[in-house]
Amino acid sequence: MIDKINIFGELITVDCKEILMPYFDANPNRASSQGFSSLCMWPGHHYKIIDNYLCIVGKDWFGQETQGPYMFPPLPIDGIYDVDKLKGLILNIRDQIRDDNEIINIFAVPEVNISIFNQAVEGMASAVEDENNWDYLYNRNDLENLKGRKYAKKRNHLNYFLNNQTYTYQAITPNDIGELIITVDEFLKRKAEQDETDLLVQEECQMIKRILPTYEKFGLFGGLIRIDAKIRAFTMASKHTADTVDVAIEKADPFYRGLYQAINKDFVKSLPSEILYVNREEDMGLKTLRQTKRSYHPCCMFKVYSYRI
Repeated sequence: MIDKINIFGELITVDCKEILMPYFDANPNRASSQGFSSLCMWPGHHYKIIDNYLCIVGKDWFGQETQGPYMFPPLPIDGIYDVDKLKGLILNIRDQIRDDNEIINIFAVPEVNISIFNQAVEGMASAVEDENNWDYLYNRNDLENLKGRKYAKKRNHLNYFLNNQTYTYQAITPNDIGELIITVDEFLKRKAEQDETDLLVQEECQMIKRILPTYEKFGLFGGLIRIDAKIRAFTMASKHTADTVDVAIEKADPFYRGLYQAINKDFVKSLPSEILYVNREEDMGLKTLRQTKRSYHPCCMFKVYSYRI
């Protein structure tokens, strides 16, 4: 059987940036999953320009219980939706990527666009609140300064680290990539020794190793922490909108109490002044990840919805 996703338009690669970015820039209300870096990092997404809308499809979205073909919200080049055109696009894409009467998902529809999407799919589907894929948005100043009672535990962990470790923080450069790949391998090895066979963690680590050699082409930048000259933590992000960065990767050696707080704080502190918000992406419904992201007290949640057509 032909995989219809693979014959829908063109595969999204790092070489598509000039084509995709005008649509992303015209539609800043996008979930982190519909950003250039994310779409390239997790391979298999295809795109097609239809009637001045950027249409992106994929199959078996990472970390999702619902498998099968899906589409992201089509993005108009001028940022303005037309209900009739949107309805036609959704039906067009559905018929191109599904087999027989297969269900098609529309993922990551921002709350701000729900009204127009409801009109476009009226009689076919209803919006479903997709909390597992809400993005966590933080004020840059909150993460950088950790002020107030609500951050007392974070400050305690950070102060313990600062009082007990000598370390250096630096921006990631191409010269660090070989060592970073070794660091990721060591992280996976420790997970295995702890009998943690989480397939999501393994898949994420393989993705990180794949993109590291050409990370700059993905629009990624980041920082790392060395202790005794050895990399013990690193983080990588991309610019999502004019005032927001999207943190896609963060790894730290759990042996060092306060190290996660240190890499987070130092990286945010290094950001240019025009960056006001930090998007730390979704929690995928994972309990531990949800607790961690909530403990940093987001200023708001970027809510998204899904549809089953």
